[in-house]
Amino acid sequence: MLGSMEHIDVEWIHKNAAYPVRQVSELDTRLNEIRKLEFFLDGKLGFAAHELSLHRAWQC
Repeated sequence: MLGSMEHIDVEWIHKNAAYPVRQVSELDTRLNEIRKLEFFLDGKLGFAAHELSLHRAWQC
C-alpha cells in the first residue's frame, strides 16, 4: 500500500522581492521535503526537486 503525500502551502505577507510570498512544498511519507514551488512578488517562480532547481528555490 502506498503512503499518501502531505502538502504545505504557506503565504508570507511582505514587500521584500528577495523572498517568496508563497511557498508550496510536497512532503513524502517520512515528512521530508521532496518538491518545492516558490512564488515571488515580481511574478517569478522558483522550483526545486531532489537535484534540480530553477530560479531562486532552494534545493530540497
